[in-house]
Amino acid sequence: MHTVLAFQLPQGVEWIVLLVIALLIFGKRLPDVGRSIGKGIVEFKKGLQGVQDEVNNVKHEVGDVKQDVKNAGNNSPAAPSQPGQLEAQSPQQTAASQQKNHTAA
Repeated sequence: MHTVLAFQLPQGVEWIVLLVIALLIFGKRLPDVGRSIGKGIVEFKKGLQGVQDEVNNVKHEVGDVKQDVKNAGNNSPAAPSQPGQLEAQSPQQTAASQQKNHTAA
């Protein structure tokens, strides 16, 4: 034969007996206990909401940083395809750099 070691939840009449016992033990303090439990639940919900707001703020900041990095990568000048290859200069840039080289020498 199997023995059941688990407890069952109270049924109809048992709840009434438990409530009567609770009223006898707590008496006038029962409304205060209920009020403090309610305040505790409200504070817990406020704290949970604060954590959720902080997580959302961090997610948005990470998204902004990702977008900035992506935009910075798109705006960077093109690197030469080969290490020894120089970028093409306009005739004005070439003339200005040659003039600087002649005056420096």
